[in-house]
Amino acid sequence: MKVRRLVRAAIDAQQRVALPACLACAIAAAPAAAGPWCQPTWTLEDLHGGAGASLYGSFAVDRDDVWAVGSRYDGASDAAIAVHWDGSTWRDTAMPRFGRAAYLTSVAAVAAGDVWTVGSRYDDAGMTGTLAAHWDGIRWSAVATPSPGAIASYLASVTALAADDVWAVGYQVTSAARYETLALHWDGSSWRVVPTPNPGAGDNLIDAVAASAHDDVWSAGFFDSGGGATQTLVMRWDGSAWNEVASPNPGLAANALYGVHVRARDDAWVVGTWHDGHDNVSLTARWDGAEWSVVPSPNIAQSGNVLNDVHGASRGDVWAVGYYYNTVGDRVQETLTLHWDGDAWSLVPSPNASHDSAFSYLEGVASSPNGEAWAVGLSPAGAIVERLCAIEILDAGFAPATATVAHGSAATWLVPASDELGHAVADATGMTLFDSGIRAPGESFSYRFIAAGRYAVRDSVDASSGSIRVPVRVVPAAGGVQTGFVVEWAAEPAPAGFVYDVQLRRPAGGPFTAWHMGATGPGARFVPDAGTGAYAFRSRLRRLDGGARSAWSAPAQIDVS
Repeated sequence: MKVRRLVRAAIDAQQRVALPACLACAIAAAPAAAGPWCQPTWTLEDLHGGAGASLYGSFAVDRDDVWAVGSRYDGASDAAIAVHWDGSTWRDTAMPRFGRAAYLTSVAAVAAGDVWTVGSRYDDAGMTGTLAAHWDGIRWSAVATPSPGAIASYLASVTALAADDVWAVGYQVTSAARYETLALHWDGSSWRVVPTPNPGAGDNLIDAVAASAHDDVWSAGFFDSGGGATQTLVMRWDGSAWNEVASPNPGLAANALYGVHVRARDDAWVVGTWHDGHDNVSLTARWDGAEWSVVPSPNIAQSGNVLNDVHGASRGDVWAVGYYYNTVGDRVQETLTLHWDGDAWSLVPSPNASHDSAFSYLEGVASSPNGEAWAVGLSPAGAIVERLCAIEILDAGFAPATATVAHGSAATWLVPASDELGHAVADATGMTLFDSGIRAPGESFSYRFIAAGRYAVRDSVDASSGSIRVPVRVVPAAGGVQTGFVVEWAAEPAPAGFVYDVQLRRPAGGPFTAWHMGATGPGARFVPDAGTGAYAFRSRLRRLDGGARSAWSAPAQIDVS
């Protein structure tokens, strides 16, 4: 069983909360064609490996050098997999066979030709042990690792600082069936066990590790604090020893950490979940150089929320991913994505494998300074791979100047750390939909567009301009004169004070004419009323007070035969 799944199962059991489910309103999308084209919103890039494939960790060396690792079930056993993005395509790389079954849970790199991945393996005798493999730029090679647990040993996470300074963490199971923390260190020639604290009288587990320097290494997890309760566990390597560091526990009975990210000695994040007595709640906490403090984070309402990983390329552009589940509905797990823009966390929509997928988890996230981010996970249809490329607000203007997002999705802008000036992105339609305020270099901003239209945006610092295009969606794309087409121009009913205008152009040609003007609903059914040919629909968002509006969306066409 995958390490983080074991941890998740343990905390859910302690909370007496059955494993997850979903909301019917979540986004689902077909995989986009792999390639360099990228949107400023989370897009399903691939369902890699087909049914039985899962990805648990990712790492971006560069925008054209990204790794993801996991496992694939072939009907008989699970094999470790490592896939690589070269800037245009995801490709499998040959991985050694590790015993009867193997799972890779994390990957990290010192350089393009110095990459490490870790996980766990099962041998023919049924024993579970640690595993590690190294990429030298040409091939993966297995590297021997200690497995000190009498019953089992697992590695959950790895971080690489230098060719002779790599850490891997996880946990081991003793002969007394007690879970204890486990840390291994690579010194350039071999892996060795390094002692770690176990503050809980019962089980102790660490599931993540990250570092900013050789003497600033952090790990995160949780431990059994007695009576079925759990508390967060954070430890720090100071160059000579691992020591527990006080960490927040907002829940009375259940708290757990699954991800950690470290940018500097005074800037680190941990993420996970806690239980408020009703549901799992997302947990984010930040290290400021002196102490860990909970930072408020949003949640999907009436759902359990769990964060599995966190990563940021700058102080003001951090991503956290996981899953949520409807506690009273169909109980299907769906992807969960949060974004930190330098001021606050916000919910950002992310795709699921499909509308009817039994589960869609995000397990790992990686990002780069240019605003590109990757998220990976698992679903019944295959391993989830999602991608986002933020619009850069450069000192010379927006790049790209125009981008497209689906209604209900969020666009993300980034002021690169390389900029000399701060910048601000604001709605320029006159509807005053959003205004980021001045964002310093390294900070970002996200806004969710609910309706079709073309939205002008402006940088109030240097007056540069751009636009976001949000298309109408029509399904199916083709049919007959009796077909009932569904035309969707918004993700939800119009907010108070706003309406949707929708126009139709029939096969005879000529101008667009009114179809649903001043509508408040998000869509309608359409049956062809002018015979065969091409029909087109366009829409805009309009503010009732003053009449400010977006430009018309690009036409969405259906072919009727």
